[in-house]
Amino acid sequence: MNNFIDDKSKNPIQTNPPSRTALQQKPQPRWGLFGFLIILVIQGFLIYQVLGNKTQISESQNQLKFLTEELTANLSSQEKRIKSVNTALLKETQRIGETQKELQQTKSDNQETTRRIQTQQRRSSRQQQESVKKLDAKISQKADDQELSALKSSAKTQFGTVNKNVESNRAELEKTKKTLEGANRDIMDVRSTLTQQIARNKEELNMLRLKGERDFFEFDITKKQKFVSVGGIKFRLTRTKWKKGRYSIRMVVDDRNIERKSKFVNEPVQFLVGPTKLRYELVVNEVPEKDRIIGYLSVPKNKVLASERRN
Repeated sequence: MNNFIDDKSKNPIQTNPPSRTALQQKPQPRWGLFGFLIILVIQGFLIYQVLGNKTQISESQNQLKFLTEELTANLSSQEKRIKSVNTALLKETQRIGETQKELQQTKSDNQETTRRIQTQQRRSSRQQQESVKKLDAKISQKADDQELSALKSSAKTQFGTVNKNVESNRAELEKTKKTLEGANRDIMDVRSTLTQQIARNKEELNMLRLKGERDFFEFDITKKQKFVSVGGIKFRLTRTKWKKGRYSIRMVVDDRNIERKSKFVNEPVQFLVGPTKLRYELVVNEVPEKDRIIGYLSVPKNKVLASERRN
């Protein structure tokens, strides 16, 4: 028994060593790594979006700057054109005023010349009558045939001289009358140019056509049509006040934009066209409804006589 105990004490029971599996650590969960990667991906996407938006904002700013510069240039160009048109209108108004003054002065000079000729003619007539009376008195006093013959010869000579003076005065008077008639025709032509006769309806327009002095192009324009070509000129209706019979229109003349605002029905709108300065005339006879006008464009036929270009 004791031996058995001793043997046990000497050779104690050896326990088994722990297994390799027990020594290994338990696997850690991988959700943290996946979450970190997802966050990195989201951050990268947000950074890409921010950079893209920044580029787009920069491009928009550049485009806005370009459009602002272009708009400023267009406004400056329009202001220059408006100033040029106003200057041309002022010069044309001054020229018309000078022409009217010249016409008035010519008319006054012609009236003065007529008065002088009439006075001279009356004076010559009185002198002739006085000469005839004197000759009659001498003839009645002289009974001698020779004296009477001499008096008759003298009378013929004097009458011949008087008649020559009368004929000369008559010729000068006829010449003056022709000059006055020519001046009056010039005055009428200028007045006709400054204030053209207009047609208010079809019948009056046909009467103007019969004169054969100008060509007439009728039109019926609406605002939706934008630019419409009439007689070689492009027109665009911009606004109407059809109850008040008023309208505003824009036209393209020699590559220039001209606008006429708040014009009345049957009010002539005149403008010069081409290098020879031909005077065109626009007349709107009717504004039958909103955004619609009806009328005609008047164009001179004889381009040479109608030219207003100053040489």
